[in-house]
Amino acid sequence: MAEPSSSLIRKEIANILKDADLSSLSSKKVRKLLEESFKLDLSSRKKEVDKVLMEELAKVEKAGGDADEDEDERQEEEKTKETVEDGSQSDSSFETPEDMSPPESKKQKVSHKQPEIIGDEELARRLQEEDTGRRTRHGNQRHAHKKAKKSKTKSERSKKGVKTGYNSDMVLSPELAEIMGTEKMSRSEVVKRMWQIVKERELADPKNKQFHICDDQLLKVFGTKRVRTFSMMKYLKRHIKDPDLLSDS
Repeated sequence: MAEPSSSLIRKEIANILKDADLSSLSSKKVRKLLEESFKLDLSSRKKEVDKVLMEELAKVEKAGGDADEDEDERQEEEKTKETVEDGSQSDSSFETPEDMSPPESKKQKVSHKQPEIIGDEELARRLQEEDTGRRTRHGNQRHAHKKAKKSKTKSERSKKGVKTGYNSDMVLSPELAEIMGTEKMSRSEVVKRMWQIVKERELADPKNKQFHICDDQLLKVFGTKRVRTFSMMKYLKRHIKDPDLLSDS
C-alpha cells in the first residue's frame, strides 16, 4: 500500500482525537492507531506524526476554550436578565421617601408643679429646725477644733521630749533595782534591759524559746521559775511605782 499523504494523516489524526480521551492519549498510541488504519509502519515518519498531532491538539483545545467562553457568556446573560426582572418587581413595592415619613413624635409631658402652701405654725417649726441645725453644726465644728488643738499640743509635747507615762522614770523595788543597777528607770528601759539579761545569761527555755527559766536573782522578782518572756510586764509592774503616787502617800 502506498504511503499516505500528510493531509490524509492529519485527517485521520483529527478523527482519532474527536472521540478519544485526551487525558490518557499519547503520541505513541496515536501512531499505532494510524498504522492499524493504514496498515503500514510509520516509524520513519514519527516526527511528522508528532508535529501534526500537536497542531491538531491545539485546535481541539482552542475549540473547547471558545465553547466554554460561549457557555459562560450565556450564563452571565441569563443572570443579568434575572436580576433585571427581580429589580423591576421590587421597584413596584419600593416606598418613596414621602411614603416613609417618620411617625409623629410624642409630645413631652410638661409637669406644672403647684407651689407648696404652708401655714404660720409649719413655717415657724421649719425655721426653728434650721436654727437648731446651724447651732449643732457650729458646736460640732468647735468641738472638732478643740480636739485637733489638743492633739496638736500633745504631739508638740512629744516632739519636745516631754516624758510620758511609759518613758518617764519610775521608782524600782529593791529586788528589781538590784538587777537593773539603779533605783529609777522607765518602764520601757526596764523591759529592754530584762530582755538583755535573759539573753546574756542564756536563760531561754530550750524546749520553748518563748519562755525563760529564772535564776535565783530573777526568781525574787518574778516569783515563778518559768516565765513567758513576752508577758514579763505583768510580773514586773508590781516592782515599778510612780514617784508622784509615792509622794502623795
